[in-house]
Amino acid sequence: MTGYVIGMLREPAYTGEITVRFERPVPVHVPLEMRARLVGRERRKLFITAEASHDRDRVASCRATYITVDPAMFAGAPDPR
Repeated sequence: MTGYVIGMLREPAYTGEITVRFERPVPVHVPLEMRARLVGRERRKLFITAEASHDRDRVASCRATYITVDPAMFAGAPDPR
């Protein structure tokens, strides 16, 4: 879920650290509400939180740190094929 925030920012980044806390049993085969948000920035670091809820009860939460990468690093990359 936190990766969607990276996509919205349109900044290439890799996961530096991610922690998920399961607070209740997470049901399967039912819709879950997912929310993620950028909560801070420190130079190249992006701090993102997320949560999953079912019937308005939070079942899991997440904290992630992403490290941004200069897009120019990808400009000269050889084709892996």
